[in-house]
Amino acid sequence: MNFRIVLHFLGLLLIGLAGMMALSAMAAYGFGENDQSIRFGASGLVTGFVAGALMLGLRTDREEVSGRREMFMMLALGWLVVPLFAGLPLLNASLGLSVFEAWFEGVSALTTTGISLIDFAGRDVPSSIYLWRGLLGWVGGFCAVIMMIVFLAGSGLGGLDPSQVSFAHGEGEGVLSRSRQVIKLLGPIYASITVAGWAALSLSGMSGLDSLLLAMGALSTSGMTGPGGVAPINSNLLAMLAVAMMCLAG
Repeated sequence: MNFRIVLHFLGLLLIGLAGMMALSAMAAYGFGENDQSIRFGASGLVTGFVAGALMLGLRTDREEVSGRREMFMMLALGWLVVPLFAGLPLLNASLGLSVFEAWFEGVSALTTTGISLIDFAGRDVPSSIYLWRGLLGWVGGFCAVIMMIVFLAGSGLGGLDPSQVSFAHGEGEGVLSRSRQVIKLLGPIYASITVAGWAALSLSGMSGLDSLLLAMGALSTSGMTGPGGVAPINSNLLAMLAVAMMCLAG
């Protein structure tokens, strides 16, 4: 087992998560939620520090090829450790969540399960928390695509034949190289469908945040919604059609 490759990959995941926290901190500030903006900023600094330590301490001059054991360990640590850091902004956010419950929220969002322990009806949840959960679910949906193409197909698992996948899978190609190919080809498509759905829902009369989160939740199949929930699409044929098409695309 080459733990250098595994932990370096974990560092890359965490640096991406830190970037998402920085974006959420700016959004929280825009919403006027200064306390939550500080939480996102502090969480981003902690996550970025850990990520930087892993990346700088374990970097190599050339990309090493990952075996099946390394791929399994990457997936395991990715789904277990990253949600722990993803739950940091939820702590002390007047949500009454413990560390384990915050981790659970991160797992639920990143795996696009959508189950939540937060009592949305019983307390005033900050808009930035809705955005954070929706963003985690949206990114988690795309990560599932990468997992299937790069990890499962690359290992010949899940009924996927590597020779039938139109991405690099030959000897000498590492996980990062294959992941970059998937992101470069499918990332713009994923983002474009999200923007199109957001525009369609906005035209149907939904608010900006509700329409964005509903579009992200439908495409990622996480079911994440904004402060208005699914109420804005009731008896709204255009909104229901847009959500249905995005669910099919997901």
